[in-house]
Amino acid sequence: MKRKTFLHAILTAAALFVITPLFADNAPEDDTLRIVIEGDTVSTVNLNELEELDNMPDMDSIMNIVKEAMKEVDESMEDIRIEDNGKTKSVIIKDKKGDVIKTMTVKDSKTETGDSEMEFEFEKDESNKSFYNFMVCETGMNNYLENQAFPSGDAAYYVKPFGSWSFSIGSGFRAFAASWFSVDVSADILTYNFKLQNKAVDTDEGVVDDNNRIVYIENSKYNDGSSHAIRSKLTVNYLNMDVMPVFHIGPEKSGINKRLLRIGAGAYAGYRIGAHTKNGWDETGQKRKTKNHDNFYLNSFRYGVKAMIGVKDFNLFMNYDLNTLFEKDKGPDGKNLNAFAFGVRFII
Repeated sequence: MKRKTFLHAILTAAALFVITPLFADNAPEDDTLRIVIEGDTVSTVNLNELEELDNMPDMDSIMNIVKEAMKEVDESMEDIRIEDNGKTKSVIIKDKKGDVIKTMTVKDSKTETGDSEMEFEFEKDESNKSFYNFMVCETGMNNYLENQAFPSGDAAYYVKPFGSWSFSIGSGFRAFAASWFSVDVSADILTYNFKLQNKAVDTDEGVVDDNNRIVYIENSKYNDGSSHAIRSKLTVNYLNMDVMPVFHIGPEKSGINKRLLRIGAGAYAGYRIGAHTKNGWDETGQKRKTKNHDNFYLNSFRYGVKAMIGVKDFNLFMNYDLNTLFEKDKGPDGKNLNAFAFGVRFII
Protein backbone atom coordinates (compact mmCIF):
# COMPACT_ATOMS: atom_id res chain seq x y z
CA MET A 1 0.00 0.00 0.00
CA LYS A 2 2.84 2.42 0.77
CA ARG A 3 4.41 1.81 -2.66
CA LYS A 4 1.09 2.44 -4.38
CA THR A 5 0.52 5.62 -2.42
CA PHE A 6 3.99 6.83 -3.42
CA LEU A 7 3.26 6.08 -7.09
CA HIS A 8 -0.05 7.89 -6.83
CA ALA A 9 1.68 10.98 -5.49
CA ILE A 10 4.36 10.87 -8.20
CA LEU A 11 1.80 10.34 -10.94
CA THR A 12 -0.48 13.12 -9.75
CA ALA A 13 2.38 15.59 -9.48
CA ALA A 14 3.80 14.52 -12.83
CA ALA A 15 0.45 14.82 -14.54
CA LEU A 16 -0.21 18.31 -13.19
CA PHE A 17 3.28 19.77 -13.52
CA VAL A 18 3.91 18.28 -16.96
CA ILE A 19 0.51 19.11 -18.38
CA THR A 20 0.46 22.69 -17.05
CA PRO A 21 3.24 23.90 -19.39
CA LEU A 22 1.08 22.86 -22.34
CA PHE A 23 -0.93 26.00 -21.79
CA ALA A 24 2.13 28.25 -22.12
CA ASP A 25 3.45 29.67 -25.39
CA ASN A 26 6.38 27.22 -25.45
CA ALA A 27 4.24 24.08 -25.58
CA PRO A 28 6.08 21.01 -26.90
CA GLU A 29 5.62 20.10 -30.54
CA ASP A 30 4.98 16.38 -29.90
CA ASP A 31 1.45 15.26 -30.56
CA THR A 32 1.42 12.86 -27.60
CA LEU A 33 2.44 13.21 -23.96
CA ARG A 34 3.47 10.00 -22.25
CA ILE A 35 3.69 9.64 -18.47
CA VAL A 36 6.30 7.02 -17.57
CA ILE A 37 7.03 5.53 -14.14
CA GLU A 38 9.83 3.02 -13.63
CA GLY A 39 10.16 2.56 -17.36
CA ASP A 40 6.50 1.73 -17.98
CA THR A 41 4.09 4.00 -19.81
CA VAL A 42 1.13 4.40 -17.52
CA SER A 43 -0.84 7.05 -19.40
CA THR A 44 -0.88 8.94 -22.69
CA VAL A 45 -2.48 12.30 -23.49
CA ASN A 46 -3.32 13.50 -27.00
CA LEU A 47 -2.09 17.12 -27.15
CA ASN A 48 -4.23 17.97 -30.13
CA GLU A 49 -7.27 17.64 -27.89
CA LEU A 50 -5.90 20.40 -25.65
CA GLU A 51 -5.40 23.11 -28.29
CA GLU A 52 -8.46 25.03 -27.18
CA LEU A 53 -6.79 25.55 -23.76
CA ASP A 54 -3.67 27.33 -25.08
CA ASN A 55 -4.53 30.76 -23.78
CA MET A 56 -5.82 30.17 -20.26
CA PRO A 57 -5.38 27.31 -17.80
CA ASP A 58 -8.62 25.37 -17.36
CA MET A 59 -8.48 23.75 -13.93
CA ASP A 60 -11.41 21.43 -14.61
CA SER A 61 -9.68 20.07 -17.70
CA ILE A 62 -6.47 19.51 -15.76
CA MET A 63 -8.35 17.60 -13.08
CA ASN A 64 -10.09 15.45 -15.66
CA ILE A 65 -6.75 14.48 -17.18
CA VAL A 66 -5.39 13.57 -13.74
CA LYS A 67 -8.49 11.52 -13.05
CA GLU A 68 -8.18 9.52 -16.25
CA ALA A 69 -4.48 8.93 -15.70
CA MET A 70 -5.02 7.72 -12.17
CA LYS A 71 -7.67 5.27 -13.33
CA GLU A 72 -5.15 3.64 -15.63
CA VAL A 73 -2.56 3.31 -12.88
CA ASP A 74 -4.64 1.38 -10.35
CA GLU A 75 -7.93 -0.32 -11.11
CA SER A 76 -8.59 -0.70 -7.38
CA MET A 77 -9.28 3.03 -7.12
CA GLU A 78 -12.97 3.71 -7.27
CA ASP A 79 -13.58 7.31 -6.17
CA ILE A 80 -11.68 10.39 -7.37
CA ARG A 81 -13.47 13.57 -6.36
CA ILE A 82 -12.75 17.21 -7.13
CA GLU A 83 -13.78 19.71 -4.46
CA ASP A 84 -13.97 23.45 -5.15
CA ASN A 85 -14.39 25.96 -2.31
CA GLY A 86 -13.96 29.03 -4.53
CA LYS A 87 -10.26 29.66 -3.86
CA THR A 88 -8.79 26.19 -4.04
CA LYS A 89 -9.52 22.89 -5.73
CA SER A 90 -8.68 19.52 -4.25
CA VAL A 91 -8.30 16.08 -5.76
CA ILE A 92 -9.36 13.40 -3.26
CA ILE A 93 -8.50 9.84 -4.22
CA LYS A 94 -10.15 6.88 -2.48
CA ASP A 95 -9.89 3.14 -2.96
CA LYS A 96 -12.82 0.73 -3.17
CA LYS A 97 -12.91 0.37 0.60
CA GLY A 98 -13.46 4.09 0.96
CA ASP A 99 -10.06 4.87 2.46
CA VAL A 100 -8.46 8.12 1.34
CA ILE A 101 -5.23 7.32 -0.52
CA LYS A 102 -4.11 10.90 -1.19
CA THR A 103 -5.47 14.45 -1.10
CA MET A 104 -3.93 17.21 -3.22
CA THR A 105 -4.84 20.89 -3.12
CA VAL A 106 -4.36 23.12 -6.17
CA LYS A 107 -4.24 26.89 -5.65
CA ASP A 108 -4.59 29.35 -8.54
CA SER A 109 -3.11 32.71 -7.51
CA LYS A 110 -1.64 35.88 -9.02
CA THR A 111 1.95 37.09 -8.68
CA GLU A 112 2.97 40.72 -8.09
CA THR A 113 3.41 41.17 -11.86
CA GLY A 114 -0.12 39.92 -12.51
CA ASP A 115 0.94 36.54 -13.88
CA SER A 116 -1.05 33.45 -12.95
CA GLU A 117 0.72 30.73 -11.00
CA MET A 118 -0.36 27.43 -9.54
CA GLU A 119 0.60 25.94 -6.17
CA PHE A 120 0.34 22.24 -5.43
CA GLU A 121 0.09 21.03 -1.83
CA PHE A 122 0.07 17.37 -0.85
CA GLU A 123 -1.58 16.48 2.45
CA LYS A 124 -0.03 13.65 4.41
CA ASP A 125 -2.23 10.58 4.41
CA GLU A 126 -2.60 9.39 8.01
CA SER A 127 -5.46 6.92 7.55
CA ASN A 128 -3.11 3.95 7.81
CA LYS A 129 -0.84 5.17 10.61
CA SER A 130 0.56 2.59 12.99
CA PHE A 131 0.98 4.97 15.96
CA TYR A 132 -1.70 7.15 17.57
CA ASN A 133 -1.61 9.43 20.61
CA PHE A 134 -4.84 9.74 22.57
CA MET A 135 -6.56 11.19 25.62
CA VAL A 136 -8.40 8.63 27.75
CA CYS A 137 -11.19 9.06 30.28
CA GLU A 138 -12.87 6.28 32.28
CA THR A 139 -15.94 6.73 34.44
CA GLY A 140 -18.09 4.16 36.18
CA MET A 141 -18.91 2.46 39.47
CA ASN A 142 -16.52 0.94 41.99
CA ASN A 143 -16.81 -1.47 44.91
CA TYR A 144 -14.73 -4.13 46.65
CA LEU A 145 -14.89 -7.87 47.21
CA GLU A 146 -14.25 -9.81 50.41
CA ASN A 147 -12.89 -13.31 49.70
CA GLN A 148 -14.08 -13.01 46.07
CA ALA A 149 -17.63 -12.10 47.15
CA PHE A 150 -19.49 -8.95 48.15
CA PRO A 151 -19.46 -8.17 51.88
CA SER A 152 -22.54 -8.98 53.91
CA GLY A 153 -25.27 -6.36 53.64
CA ASP A 154 -25.24 -5.73 57.39
CA ALA A 155 -21.48 -5.04 57.49
CA ALA A 156 -20.61 -1.47 58.50
CA TYR A 157 -18.21 -1.21 55.54
CA TYR A 158 -20.81 -2.35 52.97
CA VAL A 159 -20.60 -0.01 49.96
CA LYS A 160 -23.66 1.62 48.40
CA PRO A 161 -23.69 0.10 44.87
CA PHE A 162 -25.04 3.09 42.92
CA GLY A 163 -23.47 5.78 45.06
CA SER A 164 -19.85 4.77 44.65
CA TRP A 165 -18.07 5.87 41.51
CA SER A 166 -14.66 5.97 39.89
CA PHE A 167 -13.17 8.49 37.50
CA SER A 168 -9.83 8.67 35.72
CA ILE A 169 -8.27 10.89 33.08
CA GLY A 170 -4.94 10.61 31.32
CA SER A 171 -3.12 10.19 28.04
CA GLY A 172 -1.31 7.47 26.13
CA PHE A 173 -0.61 5.95 22.75
CA ARG A 174 -1.80 3.01 20.64
CA ALA A 175 0.83 1.21 18.55
CA PHE A 176 -0.30 -1.17 15.79
CA ALA A 177 1.77 -4.22 14.87
CA ALA A 178 -0.94 -5.13 12.33
CA SER A 179 -4.44 -3.84 11.59
CA TRP A 180 -5.82 -6.57 13.88
CA PHE A 181 -3.43 -6.14 16.83
CA SER A 182 -2.24 -3.16 18.84
CA VAL A 183 -0.92 -2.26 22.29
CA ASP A 184 -2.30 0.60 24.41
CA VAL A 185 0.06 2.26 26.89
CA SER A 186 -1.31 5.04 29.09
CA ALA A 187 -0.90 6.94 32.35
CA ASP A 188 -3.76 8.45 34.32
CA ILE A 189 -4.95 9.86 37.62
CA LEU A 190 -7.70 7.76 39.20
CA THR A 191 -10.21 8.55 41.95
CA TYR A 192 -12.03 5.77 43.82
CA ASN A 193 -15.07 6.82 45.90
CA PHE A 194 -16.43 4.25 48.36
CA LYS A 195 -19.75 5.57 49.71
CA LEU A 196 -20.99 3.48 52.64
CA GLN A 197 -24.52 2.15 52.64
CA ASN A 198 -24.92 3.11 56.32
CA LYS A 199 -24.61 6.91 56.33
CA ALA A 200 -24.29 6.99 60.10
CA VAL A 201 -20.96 5.13 60.12
CA ASP A 202 -18.20 7.51 61.25
CA THR A 203 -15.11 7.18 59.05
CA ASP A 204 -13.55 10.56 59.85
CA GLU A 205 -11.52 9.68 62.89
CA GLY A 206 -9.87 6.60 61.37
CA VAL A 207 -10.71 4.72 64.60
CA VAL A 208 -8.56 1.66 65.25
CA ASP A 209 -8.98 -1.17 67.72
CA ASP A 210 -6.40 -2.84 69.95
CA ASN A 211 -5.05 -4.77 66.94
CA ASN A 212 -4.50 -1.57 64.91
CA ARG A 213 -7.33 -2.35 62.54
CA ILE A 214 -9.78 0.13 61.02
CA VAL A 215 -13.12 0.10 62.82
CA TYR A 216 -16.29 1.48 61.25
CA ILE A 217 -19.02 2.14 63.85
CA GLU A 218 -22.15 4.30 63.97
CA ASN A 219 -21.69 7.72 65.51
CA SER A 220 -23.70 8.05 68.72
CA LYS A 221 -24.73 11.64 67.95
CA TYR A 222 -27.22 10.32 65.42
CA ASN A 223 -29.09 8.45 68.18
CA ASP A 224 -30.32 11.47 70.18
CA GLY A 225 -32.72 12.64 67.50
CA SER A 226 -31.10 16.05 66.95
CA SER A 227 -29.05 15.00 63.92
CA HIS A 228 -29.36 12.65 61.01
CA ALA A 229 -26.58 11.43 58.69
CA ILE A 230 -26.31 12.49 55.05
CA ARG A 231 -23.19 10.67 53.83
CA SER A 232 -20.15 8.66 54.86
CA LYS A 233 -17.44 7.84 52.36
CA LEU A 234 -13.78 7.06 51.71
CA THR A 235 -11.97 8.56 48.69
CA VAL A 236 -8.61 7.31 47.40
CA ASN A 237 -6.52 8.82 44.56
CA TYR A 238 -3.87 7.01 42.51
CA LEU A 239 -1.36 7.71 39.77
CA ASN A 240 -1.46 4.72 37.38
CA MET A 241 0.28 3.14 34.42
CA ASP A 242 -1.64 0.75 32.09
CA VAL A 243 -0.44 -1.64 29.39
CA MET A 244 -3.11 -3.44 27.38
CA PRO A 245 -2.81 -5.54 24.18
CA VAL A 246 -5.90 -5.10 21.97
CA PHE A 247 -7.29 -7.38 19.25
CA HIS A 248 -9.28 -5.71 16.46
CA ILE A 249 -12.01 -7.66 14.66
CA GLY A 250 -14.13 -6.94 11.58
CA PRO A 251 -13.83 -4.90 8.37
CA GLU A 252 -10.88 -2.55 8.15
CA LYS A 253 -11.36 1.21 8.52
CA SER A 254 -9.15 4.22 9.06
CA GLY A 255 -8.32 5.95 12.32
CA ILE A 256 -7.35 4.80 15.80
CA ASN A 257 -10.05 2.09 15.78
CA LYS A 258 -9.01 0.25 12.63
CA ARG A 259 -11.80 -2.33 12.83
CA LEU A 260 -15.40 -2.52 14.01
CA LEU A 261 -14.81 -4.54 17.21
CA ARG A 262 -11.95 -4.70 19.70
CA ILE A 263 -11.17 -6.77 22.76
CA GLY A 264 -8.31 -5.94 25.12
CA ALA A 265 -6.82 -7.37 28.31
CA GLY A 266 -3.80 -6.14 30.20
CA ALA A 267 -2.38 -5.02 33.52
CA TYR A 268 -1.85 -1.85 35.53
CA ALA A 269 0.07 -0.58 38.52
CA GLY A 270 -0.51 2.53 40.59
CA TYR A 271 0.77 4.60 43.48
CA ARG A 272 -1.52 6.20 46.06
CA ILE A 273 -1.19 9.99 46.02
CA GLY A 274 -3.92 10.88 48.50
CA ALA A 275 -6.89 9.71 50.56
CA HIS A 276 -9.57 11.24 52.73
CA THR A 277 -12.82 10.42 54.49
CA LYS A 278 -15.90 12.62 54.59
CA ASN A 279 -18.96 12.57 56.84
CA GLY A 280 -21.97 14.80 56.38
CA TRP A 281 -25.02 15.29 58.57
CA ASP A 282 -27.95 17.60 59.23
CA GLU A 283 -27.96 19.18 62.67
CA THR A 284 -31.15 21.05 63.63
CA GLY A 285 -31.68 22.10 60.02
CA GLN A 286 -28.07 23.02 59.26
CA LYS A 287 -25.89 20.83 57.06
CA ARG A 288 -22.45 20.08 58.46
CA LYS A 289 -19.53 17.97 57.33
CA THR A 290 -16.07 16.86 58.39
CA LYS A 291 -13.17 15.81 56.21
CA ASN A 292 -10.08 13.95 57.35
CA HIS A 293 -6.88 13.30 55.36
CA ASP A 294 -4.84 10.30 56.47
CA ASN A 295 -3.43 7.02 55.17
CA PHE A 296 -6.10 4.87 56.93
CA TYR A 297 -3.83 1.80 56.62
CA LEU A 298 -4.35 1.90 52.84
CA ASN A 299 -1.77 0.16 50.69
CA SER A 300 0.55 2.63 48.99
CA PHE A 301 0.61 0.59 45.77
CA ARG A 302 -2.08 -1.09 43.72
CA TYR A 303 -1.79 -3.51 40.82
CA GLY A 304 -4.29 -5.54 38.90
CA VAL A 305 -5.78 -6.68 35.62
CA LYS A 306 -7.80 -4.72 33.12
CA ALA A 307 -10.22 -5.68 30.34
CA MET A 308 -11.91 -3.70 27.57
CA ILE A 309 -14.47 -4.41 24.86
CA GLY A 310 -15.43 -1.88 22.21
CA VAL A 311 -17.78 -1.45 19.24
CA LYS A 312 -17.08 1.39 16.81
CA ASP A 313 -16.10 4.31 19.09
CA PHE A 314 -17.87 2.98 22.23
CA ASN A 315 -15.85 1.12 24.89
CA LEU A 316 -16.55 -0.65 28.18
CA PHE A 317 -13.84 -1.40 30.76
CA MET A 318 -13.31 -3.32 33.99
CA ASN A 319 -10.45 -3.09 36.53
CA TYR A 320 -9.76 -5.56 39.33
CA ASP A 321 -7.08 -4.99 41.97
CA LEU A 322 -5.10 -8.14 42.70
CA ASN A 323 -3.76 -6.70 45.94
CA THR A 324 -5.94 -5.53 48.79
CA LEU A 325 -7.15 -1.97 49.27
CA PHE A 326 -5.93 -1.88 52.88
CA GLU A 327 -2.79 -3.35 54.37
CA LYS A 328 -3.07 -7.05 55.17
CA ASP A 329 -5.56 -7.67 58.02
CA LYS A 330 -5.81 -3.91 58.67
CA GLY A 331 -9.00 -3.16 56.73
CA PRO A 332 -12.40 -2.59 58.38
CA ASP A 333 -12.91 -5.31 61.00
CA GLY A 334 -9.61 -6.81 59.86
CA LYS A 335 -11.05 -7.74 56.45
CA ASN A 336 -8.99 -7.94 53.26
CA LEU A 337 -10.86 -6.16 50.47
CA ASN A 338 -10.03 -6.11 46.74
CA ALA A 339 -11.27 -3.05 44.86
CA PHE A 340 -12.73 -3.14 41.36
CA ALA A 341 -14.43 -0.75 38.93
CA PHE A 342 -16.35 -0.96 35.66
CA GLY A 343 -17.90 1.54 33.30
CA VAL A 344 -17.37 3.48 30.07
CA ARG A 345 -13.98 4.24 28.50
CA PHE A 346 -13.63 7.25 26.17
CA ILE A 347 -10.65 7.58 23.83
CA ILE A 348 -10.15 10.91 22.05
